[in-house]
Amino acid sequence: MKMNRRLLAFGVVGVAAVGTAFATVPASAAPASATVLSCEDKYACLYYNSDHKGAMFKHRYDISNYAGYVFAASDAGSAGAGLPVKNKAASVANWDRGNGIRIYELSGYGGDWDGVPPWTSVNLTLTKNNNASGKWDH
Repeated sequence: MKMNRRLLAFGVVGVAAVGTAFATVPASAAPASATVLSCEDKYACLYYNSDHKGAMFKHRYDISNYAGYVFAASDAGSAGAGLPVKNKAASVANWDRGNGIRIYELSGYGGDWDGVPPWTSVNLTLTKNNNASGKWDH
């Protein structure tokens, strides 16, 4: 019986150790979302940082007010992810083959603007961190 008690005690300690090990693993041990954006054909991509770095916003259609849109992590980095696009973009890559895009300082396509021709990337100058809308040149 003494041997059985020792085995039982050893088993209880072993189970407790294993239980403790599992208890330290977070309940949601699933990997975090790995959604990372890449700019692609027919999009203009606004970047949070100059030189097309950091978080990105994929722009496909005319947008008269960037309010409510946010930057997402991109293959160029995550700086700025989750921040609003309005008045925060520093550079743009236009991957549309046939249309340029204008980034305006004011909502409703008003004020100064930076033009980005097809298949061109630029650091914004007139509207850097002061941009509120974007319209395609069709």
